[in-house]
Order: sequence, then C-alpha cells, then structure tokens
Amino acid sequence: MGFMDRLKMGWRLSMKALQIVKNHKQLIIFPVISTAALIIVSMTFVGIMAGTGAFDDGSMSFGTFVLTFLLYFVCYFIIVFFNVALIHCAMLILDGQEAPLESGIKKAMSRLPVIVGWSAVSASVGLLLNMLEENAGWLGKIVIGLIGLAWSLMTYFVVPVLAYEQVGVVDAIKRSGSVFKQTWGENFGGAVGFA
Repeated sequence: MGFMDRLKMGWRLSMKALQIVKNHKQLIIFPVISTAALIIVSMTFVGIMAGTGAFDDGSMSFGTFVLTFLLYFVCYFIIVFFNVALIHCAMLILDGQEAPLESGIKKAMSRLPVIVGWSAVSASVGLLLNMLEENAGWLGKIVIGLIGLAWSLMTYFVVPVLAYEQVGVVDAIKRSGSVFKQTWGENFGGAVGFA
C-alpha cells in the first residue's frame, strides 16, 4: 500500500470513528468523565503541593518529586482506563453489537493490572523526559523532544493492545511499535482528519 493510500485509509478511519461517536452519543461520557476527573485530580495535587511549599524554592525535593510522580501516574491511569472503556464500546459497535457503557467499564476493570502497569511506565517516562528537558540547553531540548516524539509514536497503539490482547506492558509496547511501523500512513492520515 502506497503513502497516499495509507493517508486515505487513515482519513476514512478517522471519519468512521467520528461517525460512531455521532451515532452513539452515549460514548462521549467516557471523555467527559475522564476530563472532569483529570481536572479534579490536578487541582487536588496542585493544592497539596502549594500547601506543602513545593512551588516556593523552585528546586524539587524528594516529597515534591513523589507528589509529581503520583500526579503523572493518576492522570495517566484515568486517561488509559477510560480510553480502554471507550475502545471496547467502539469495537462492540463496529462488530454490530450493543455497547452499554457498563460493558466498557467492565472491560477496563478486567485489564486493571496492565492499566496500572502502563500508567506507571508512562508516568516514569513522562516525568523523566520533563525533568531532563527542564535542565537541558536548547540543543538538549531538541534531542529530548525528538526522544519524546519517538516514544509517543512507538507507544501510539499501547492502549488498544492492552484492551484487546492478553499481554503485559512490555509486550504491549513492542506490539504497538510493530503496528505503528506497519500503519504509519493511516495514523498520519487519521491525525490530519481529526485535526
């Protein structure tokens, strides 16, 4: 399949995804709940960190580091949990089945250990890249940005893999990288379609 064919396929897939949400408006509840939870969690952590003086001296103490990691972890967990639920419901719809919201939540609950594992890995990598970027010069920021981009591309399909393949976090990362290499044109076309 050529590059233009891959772009067209990505466009069609993104339009199909939008059509699913348009025809099954109840699915919007997953991103709404996820966003509300992220706002509440972020405000709570910022309040705790402000109350402990974490923002006062500009340096990161061990306590601030732990709170920051926990913030990253909880935010990733919320995002991944509700994305697994959404993906499950979307797949049911694509298979011509009913997609009650409870089914998505049950699916996410059944994958809880790998969601927790992936959230921990994502939080660790995200925090590490953020810390390195804050302390790097302009050239270092570019290099770290490229590393972050490569990580994002390699892990683009981790959540769908976690939702549907009975694999752990490491195998999900490997599988995601493999799928991305095979379908990069569709991904780019889909991203352009959504934008």
